[in-house]
Parts: sequence; structure tokens; C-alpha cells
Amino acid sequence: MNPLRRLLMLVLLLALAPLARAGISSAPGRDLQVELVTYGPGRVYWERFGHVAIILRDTHSGEAVSFNYGVFDFDTHDFFLKFIRGHMLYSMDAEYAGPEVTSYIDAGRAVRIEKLAFTPTQASALRDFLLWNDQPQNRRYRYDYFYDNCATRVRDALNRALGGAIRAQTQQPATGRTFRSQSERMLAHDLPLMLLVDLG
Repeated sequence: MNPLRRLLMLVLLLALAPLARAGISSAPGRDLQVELVTYGPGRVYWERFGHVAIILRDTHSGEAVSFNYGVFDFDTHDFFLKFIRGHMLYSMDAEYAGPEVTSYIDAGRAVRIEKLAFTPTQASALRDFLLWNDQPQNRRYRYDYFYDNCATRVRDALNRALGGAIRAQTQQPATGRTFRSQSERMLAHDLPLMLLVDLG
């Protein structure tokens, strides 16, 4: 995607984001479909680990909003150094899901959307939490590569709405791999970046 098209899409998404939140906020829980969207790794260093977000879809109107915990400011002082060390300030954002998903597809990244079996009560609880979390005073968080990131925030939001069911099922690690071995696996094709992250 050329830079001008990407910039125009970003401006459009930012302009539409407040509108996106308005429709789902009033939908009854029975009309809310909860979806987990997983994006494959990208080429740029901050895309190497992939990405994940929650989509809430109003099945009555068809409106779909993506709640994304991976927003950061490129203009942050010492951005690259802070990124390598994993000491960034991140935030969550909500925007229409269609353009977001399309932008990942246009960038050549894998996209997988899974419908989750939430009850109306669970879907409403998730929606209420995400809308609360998207308020300006609640959006920002101190990013940590392994313990507090876009994936753990999504997991924790889903777990909260499910009354702790995810945490109850994941008390034991799924594999024998360490954080370091997982990082090395994801960055194996970029040795300089892998070494910098390892030292960071």
C-alpha cells in the first residue's frame, strides 16, 4: 500500500472511530457477536510478533468495531531504543473493523477471525469493559513484551467477561518454551534485531 493511501486510510479511520463506538454501545447483548482477530507477522520490526484484537459485531445492523491494544506513538523520544527494551507507552483504540482488517490484508499479512461463543450477558460485559477501557483516561498502559501487551490485554478482557474461565484453563504453561526461545523463533530471520531485543 502506498504511503499516501495509508495516510488517507488512517485519517478516515480516526474520523470514524467515535462513530464506530456509538452503534455497538446501545446494542443488546443478544445482538453482539464477539470475534477474535489474529494478524500474522509483518515485515517491519514492530510487526514481527503479529497482532491480535477483539471485534464486536452488531448482528442486527452489521456494524463491526475492532478494539485494538497495540497503538503507540512513533514520535516518542528514543522510539527505537524504547521499543527494543520493551519500555513503551501503549494505548487501546476502537475503529471500524472492515478498514482495519483490509489494511492488514493489503499489507500481505495473514488474517484469522474466530467467532467466540459468548452468551448475551458475557458479550454485554465485554462490550461495557471495552468501552470503559477506551475512555481517554483508561486507554494508556505501560507495555511489557511478555507480561502486558496487545495479546495479554485481549486475553484479560476476554477472561474478565468469561468470569475467569481462561485463567482457570491456562494455569500451566502450554509449552516447554521460554520467552527468550519464543522471541528468538519469531526474530530468527533478523539477527541484528534479535540480538538487540535479547540485550534490551
